[in-house]
Amino acid sequence: MRYSERSLSKFTKHVIIYFIEILFFTSLIRYIIEGKIGISVLIQDAREYVFAFTLYQLILIGVFKIKDSIEIDALNALKNQYDKYQLYAEFKQPIPQSSIDELRAKLINNPKVILKNKYRTQLENLAHYCEMYNENKVDPNLFRLHLKQEARECDSLQKIYAFHWMNSLFLRGLK
Repeated sequence: MRYSERSLSKFTKHVIIYFIEILFFTSLIRYIIEGKIGISVLIQDAREYVFAFTLYQLILIGVFKIKDSIEIDALNALKNQYDKYQLYAEFKQPIPQSSIDELRAKLINNPKVILKNKYRTQLENLAHYCEMYNENKVDPNLFRLHLKQEARECDSLQKIYAFHWMNSLFLRGLK
């Protein structure tokens, strides 16, 4: 099977999964609201089906928008820190300890900031790595490479949240 055939096959599979999801959840919403379900009912009551679909999409978009915004905000904070410290390494300057302390106080140890534990751990590792850089315990070029790679990864993850398939429960689960 050629690459284009696999892509078409994958695309078709995603479209079918998306329509199955729409059919399932809109039928579920109609059943909850009206207590009736069935293909013939869906065809007869297209207006109610469209209403159920719209309600389902509004719920998904509302929930995913908030959840995804929190993730994007965290990834943006991470990327900003990686870029910030990368500048110091690029110009072979020591990173001010006050900047590392501020990172710990404002992001890592601040309970008001909504960050998953994995992001707090990444930031703590970054702070430790910056201290190692300041003590010349890590090669400056390797330090820069690490920061560039991490910033690139954050950027890539941020872009994923813009994909339309992120508004599908089933497709999110498959990815």
